[in-house]
Amino acid sequence: MAFSQTTTLHRQYAPSRYIKRDKLEAVLKELFPAQEDFDIRLSNDIWSFAVPRTVTEPRARSEEPPSQSSLDAYSLDLINYDGYLPRFDLAESCQPAGSSIRVDLVDVLLPLTENNGGPVQRTRRFNDLQGLSSYLDDKNNDGYRTRVISISQRNSWAKLLITQEMLRKIMAHHKVMPEFLDVVYSFRRKTREIEEAFCGSVWPKKSGDMSEIAYVFKYPELKVPIPEDDPWRIRQTGVYQQYNNSTQQSTWIVLHPTPESVGQRRMNECLTVPRRMLDLTRDPLLLHTVLFSTHFSAWRTYMSHYEGVLREPSMTALGMRFSDEPRAVDKDHANIQRVHFVESRCLPLTAIFRSFSQTLSALSALNTSLPLVCGLTHSDSDTIRRDNMVDILSKYASQTSAYEAQIGFLTNNIRSTAQLLSNTLNFKYQGLAQQQSEYVVELTSATLKDSSAVRVITIITLLYLPSTFVATIFGMDFFNFGGDSRLQVSPQLWIFFAFAAPLTMATIAWYLRQIGQRRNAAATLSAKGKPDKLPSYKQPFENIS
Repeated sequence: MAFSQTTTLHRQYAPSRYIKRDKLEAVLKELFPAQEDFDIRLSNDIWSFAVPRTVTEPRARSEEPPSQSSLDAYSLDLINYDGYLPRFDLAESCQPAGSSIRVDLVDVLLPLTENNGGPVQRTRRFNDLQGLSSYLDDKNNDGYRTRVISISQRNSWAKLLITQEMLRKIMAHHKVMPEFLDVVYSFRRKTREIEEAFCGSVWPKKSGDMSEIAYVFKYPELKVPIPEDDPWRIRQTGVYQQYNNSTQQSTWIVLHPTPESVGQRRMNECLTVPRRMLDLTRDPLLLHTVLFSTHFSAWRTYMSHYEGVLREPSMTALGMRFSDEPRAVDKDHANIQRVHFVESRCLPLTAIFRSFSQTLSALSALNTSLPLVCGLTHSDSDTIRRDNMVDILSKYASQTSAYEAQIGFLTNNIRSTAQLLSNTLNFKYQGLAQQQSEYVVELTSATLKDSSAVRVITIITLLYLPSTFVATIFGMDFFNFGGDSRLQVSPQLWIFFAFAAPLTMATIAWYLRQIGQRRNAAATLSAKGKPDKLPSYKQPFENIS
């Protein structure tokens, strides 16, 4: 283990909230037994400590199982199994004890001599921890060249068909890096579509003779039976590979979204054909490309489908005219909904393609290092195999770039269509509002003309009202014009004034009272900062605040 020698203590950081102080201190005492005080501090979920030397190379991996392992101080961010497991337990990624379990294991063995024939396949299916432990602990089963462990979900939203104890046994026996649990965390139980764009990190790691890589590969898949509204779903497969240089053994753990998925069937086919099995033993990375070739090309069909779904609202937006009669509001809303639906199905693709590009880069770097660290000879056949893998990975990288360009075009088309559709509808409804405003202006003009006519009639009525009143008074029986041209007034004339005067005064008093009430109400509302309007029966004056 290499250190940079210094004469003073240097403060180093371990950015992880999952580390316990006592475990960190135990590891530091193991590394620096002559030092007594490490000045361990915790600030903003970051541990810091003072040590005289800086670790630059990883130490040997512990032989303890993950459930009992000590802190791996050289793993990413000092995260160990103890840091991952609490989150892993809560994720509900594994089945409880006693549930239906299915773990498939395929070992590919090479004969001791070429005269013994080609590679041999050994297949097992485990339903409990006892059977799995018995097989893994048997030393006679350690002579494989390629081992593929397949774990599946019942469906893409369900838990993995494995218990936590069985998963820990697999990881402990094969010394799997703890970062693989982050891949497992992506296969937890779900109740809705989440993390469609999240692929996690690509986890490449090299420790001595051991090379490891773990990642999540996402791809589109048609639902069966195919629904009419939305036939595509985004699935995922978790992949872990470990290559041991000293034994030239390749160990795989593959997490599938469903039992007997397309990817699992394709991998099993490669593990049953002798020539394919031999290719897998010669090229440790070949199984990655088998998985990619099964699903990656479906992205083009996926994007073409949603581009076709977008075509109808796009043509509708381009063909709309301002002179057309306004269409039904529900149809306009359906077009806008369709555009946003296509957008939601295409938005995750940018992140997915970017993550896949990182996976290809990590595999390319691993492929470059394999001839140097895995004991492969520099024969022409080995060079050809390495160059072939470089060519395959570069083609996938080129295809990914093309898909990224296509999804960029499709995303821009979606946004421009949504904007054009929204603007066109706004303009149309603004035109409709303008027509309604013009109609209101015409109606107001007609009302003003009617009010002018009513005013003329009122003036004429006022002109004739005095004479009408006089004619009404003298037309009553209280007055009599005799033959001698003398006006005779009836003694009962007082009855008319006795009734008319009180009724007139009562009418005037009621009118003045109504005006006073309205003024008082307006003053009260104005003083309380409310609009100058009378409240409804549901909001009396005393409840206004």
